[in-house]
Amino acid sequence: MTPTSSRSVLAAAKTLLLVLLVLCVVPTALTQHGSEGTIAVSVVDPSGGIVQGAELQLRDLTSGDIHTAVTGDRGTYTFVNLPLGRFSLTISKSGFEKEEFKGVVSQAAQTTDISATLKVGAATTTVEVTATAAPVLEETSTMAFQPSLKEITSTGLLVARAE
Repeated sequence: MTPTSSRSVLAAAKTLLLVLLVLCVVPTALTQHGSEGTIAVSVVDPSGGIVQGAELQLRDLTSGDIHTAVTGDRGTYTFVNLPLGRFSLTISKSGFEKEEFKGVVSQAAQTTDISATLKVGAATTTVEVTATAAPVLEETSTMAFQPSLKEITSTGLLVARAE
């Protein structure tokens, strides 16, 4: 074999290998792209104003995985590259009631839109009380100081003297 013919055989082998590699990789990449879903969330208040900084918790009901995020300056957030299946979405923000969406579905190559209107919530305080009995103290009242009549009259409390 001449050096020129061995180079052309080597070049043909490289080309064939490259073609086979492309044929194997491209279909796999295309099928993976179609097996993911997207969930887009927008959060507003009762007047329609955007709610920035709302905390989002997206739980995969099959695997139990949790994805967390916070709404941006437009009151929105988009969860991308999600596995297909059912999710629950919890939205919370200080000053508003917590909102929960159950059965949110992530579908192949589609976007599921969730629009939430948070209700204004009352301020609540949780107080944890541990019951322990306080000791009962018995006290007796005795007066150790007995003021004189002069001290009593100087206060102005004594208006008239009964005889």
